[in-house]
Amino acid sequence: MLRTLLDRPARWFASSGPDEDCVVYTQLSLVRNLADFPFPDRCSDDEKRAVEDQILSVLEHSEHFAWGQYYPLSELGEHDARLLVERHLISPWLVEGQGARGVFVSDDQCVSIMVNERDHIRYTALAAGMQVQDVWNRVSELDDSLAATLDFAYDPKFGYLSSSLDEVGTGLRIASVLHLPGLTSAGKVLPLEQSIRKSHHAMTGAFGDIAGAPGYLYIMSNRGTLGRSEEEIVYHLKSAIGDAVSQERAARTALTRAESLPALADRVGRALGIARGARVLEFQEALDLLSALRLGIATGQVEGFTIPQLNELVVTAQAAHLESRQGEECDHFALSTARASLFRERFS
Repeated sequence: MLRTLLDRPARWFASSGPDEDCVVYTQLSLVRNLADFPFPDRCSDDEKRAVEDQILSVLEHSEHFAWGQYYPLSELGEHDARLLVERHLISPWLVEGQGARGVFVSDDQCVSIMVNERDHIRYTALAAGMQVQDVWNRVSELDDSLAATLDFAYDPKFGYLSSSLDEVGTGLRIASVLHLPGLTSAGKVLPLEQSIRKSHHAMTGAFGDIAGAPGYLYIMSNRGTLGRSEEEIVYHLKSAIGDAVSQERAARTALTRAESLPALADRVGRALGIARGARVLEFQEALDLLSALRLGIATGQVEGFTIPQLNELVVTAQAAHLESRQGEECDHFALSTARASLFRERFS
């Protein structure tokens, strides 16, 4: 059943979304714990099974959960678990955990509910583009459904309790992955990071350090969950992302001026040529090629391809997806050649 699900592209990376020229996708995480049990890393095996049984009982009897399925980690192979990690449906902590644990995955692969990860429940929601309010609305409805039956650990002073201090309070973490080649080229990413840090937000590289982030991809998120309501977190993060998008579009305008346009056209054309002809392709280089092509689509330098097609490649060019494509485990060189083959196929 899981293999059939994973053979289909997830809606969050295969569809268009608001501000998709600058925002790749938005991801939300919300944690909850049952009041009558210790946190998972302190639970016995019997307690973890009891937590899982309580949560599954609610899932199985709620109409909200008719559009997905629960997968115990004990029934998933290592490779399938890695695929779910690459699709952001589970975390490495869930894979590395012990005892009864698993994940509910919606049929469209836009929502998951992890059981006995670092906390008893971790909701995840994903959407293409800048959809902060939308992912929160979807998870809030699910949380209300579970809260009607389950007793969540809550302190009147501190809010919802979590195994991690930085998630105590609302338990809400929202992040958008931004594509910022214009600001990076202008040397304005680090000043942007310093600015948003002052407003209680965080900015990191999506696939590496913020200095020289591969693919010019950055994650912007709220930095804390204590002392602000869910609505305040959503509002302020939307504002911070909107400001970054406005700055990025202004920076791109400079790249498309007459004196700069030949350099931009060359950058995009070289990327397309390499994508069509490479025989060995490292993941970081693949991200840089996709960045140039994404910028080319946004500025009218490339035709015949779409942003969702590039988003899908960011996921399918990763190791577990390539091994599924090859039908076998691959070493580093085999992954690089399989990735190059994938790009030639998509861009020829």
